[in-house]
Formats: sequence, structure tokens, C-alpha cells
Amino acid sequence: PEDGPEGVTPYWSQSVYTAATIGALLNLIPREFRPGFGLAYLSGLLHNFGYLVIAEVFPPYFSLYCRYQEANPHVPALYIERFLFGITREQIASFLFHSWGIPEEVCSAVIHLHNASYEGLHHNYANLLFMVNQLVQSDGELRVGKLPEPLLERLGLDRATIQEAVENISDFNEELGSLAVMLEKAGKS
Repeated sequence: PEDGPEGVTPYWSQSVYTAATIGALLNLIPREFRPGFGLAYLSGLLHNFGYLVIAEVFPPYFSLYCRYQEANPHVPALYIERFLFGITREQIASFLFHSWGIPEEVCSAVIHLHNASYEGLHHNYANLLFMVNQLVQSDGELRVGKLPEPLLERLGLDRATIQEAVENISDFNEELGSLAVMLEKAGKS
């Protein structure tokens, strides 16, 4: 969408970086905690799909949403979504994914994207997506900030391992950026 609060939303860039970061971290997670690669990667690619749905299906509401975000940059997007729509983009995407028959692991990861303490069904997918969502910034950069210790324990990871993985992923910024540009062009044609 071009009406985003910061101009064109780097949807594909965020998706590609999220999926690549998930892929890099999966091999570091001990086998007993590790989610399946394909579904975890797909969760990363589709984690923000509800944003596109709002933008494409409800343009007037999306415009209003963007103005609220511009006026309140300190307020997390999910609070603005709940206020304006009564539902979040993650809920929209998860409901849509269920209707399409996308595996429950992906639906669970997306709907619990902002819940660091989720321990329910398929929690390893949701926990990994939450953690990676904290790492991948809106500008595509990766930053290791605050990550809850219980979450790291559930995934069998530590900060040093995550930092090393983030540095390795950063070595591929140019390739990941090129992939995002190709996906964006393909989406416009």
C-alpha cells in the first residue's frame, strides 16, 4: 500500500527478512524445541498479510488507520487496529488462512504474533515468530533488543547465539533486498 504512514510499506522486505531470519535461527534451536522449517518459514512470509487485506479490501478504513498511526507513532499498531476495527490484522489473516486451509501451525503463529508468553498449541511456531518480529525492524535492519528470558528458554536459545545469527544474516542484506524487490515487482504485474 502506498498510503502507509511512512509512504510505501516495505511489505516484501519485512516478509523476506522475517522468513530469512527464521530460517537462520531454526538450525540453532535444539531439535526437541525446533518447529518444522517449511511452516515456520511460511509463517515469516505471511506474518503481516492482514495488513494487505485491510489496505486492499477496506481502503477508506486503511486511510483512517494510517492517519491515526501518523498522529500516534508511539502507540503499537494493534491498539489502533482494535480501536478502529475491533480486530487486529493478525486476527484477520488467521481467520482467512483457516478458511483457505493453511496449516494450523501458521495460523497459530500469526494470531499469537504479539504474545511472548504463548504456550498453547504450536507455541514453538508462535514463539519463534514473536522473537523474529522483535528482531526485524520496519527498515529491514536486524537488532537484538529485549527478548523475554522465558521465551528464549522455551526455544532453547540464548542472546549470544541470536546475535551471531543476526550478524550472519546481515551479510546477505543485498541478496535479501534484491529478492524483496523481485517479489514486489511480481506482485505489481
